[in-house]
Amino acid sequence: MRYAFALMPNQTLLLRLQDALIESTKRGRNSTDVGGFMVMLSPSDPLVWVNYAVPTSSATLAGIDEMVAVFRAAGRVPRLEFFVDLWPDVALSLEKAGFRCEKRMPIMVLSRDRWHGLSHEHDVRPVDFATYCEMNRVLCEAFGAEIPEESDPYDDPMFQRIMKDEVLATVALADGKVVGGGLGVGTSEVREIAGIGTAAAYRKRGIASAVIADLLDRFFGDGGEVAWLTPGDEGAQSVYARLGFEPIAEQVVYEL
Repeated sequence: MRYAFALMPNQTLLLRLQDALIESTKRGRNSTDVGGFMVMLSPSDPLVWVNYAVPTSSATLAGIDEMVAVFRAAGRVPRLEFFVDLWPDVALSLEKAGFRCEKRMPIMVLSRDRWHGLSHEHDVRPVDFATYCEMNRVLCEAFGAEIPEESDPYDDPMFQRIMKDEVLATVALADGKVVGGGLGVGTSEVREIAGIGTAAAYRKRGIASAVIADLLDRFFGDGGEVAWLTPGDEGAQSVYARLGFEPIAEQVVYEL
């Protein structure tokens, strides 16, 4: 995707992250390029955090109205996730249109040349047929989401993407069961490390770090160039900093 403005070094990197995010998220979503936004909606899941838009140009109030109309027509809550350092004017326009900033998170990045691995003794491995449903259960519990009914993983679009290596997925096992997991979402060159969760009884044992390390080993080992993530709190940010991630900008979430 091309953008009609001059870029600072960090902005160039942020655009790489955004382009990879859009490319990956559009798979399996109903995507509409409208009013200066890419709207990406799940055809079946109404949860707000899987339905959102990303700015692709400067916003006008008319463009925002067009974007909102796409959400409304699909019965979804108008929601945006974006890198505010790229789109500060869009943030101001959204607030004028009645949107509210719900969350701000640092964007942390790690390049392949700065990844030196992590020594640990946890049992971490790629997700397979036997562990996929268990991983979903653990991650839903970790994030306070509704636990889905168990079904055949081969009927799940996410599992299909994992089997195609479009999405990386790692689980951690302890005491004979899955106790943690996480995903690497994006492209072969740029991936977001996302959905890192650990069962409550197994937290503060380094399991999340081991899961991330496995994802990074696999991603960078296959030629990946840049990994990024957004920590949920200062404790998580400290963990990611110890792995080599550095903050470069800020991601915001806006909802109407």
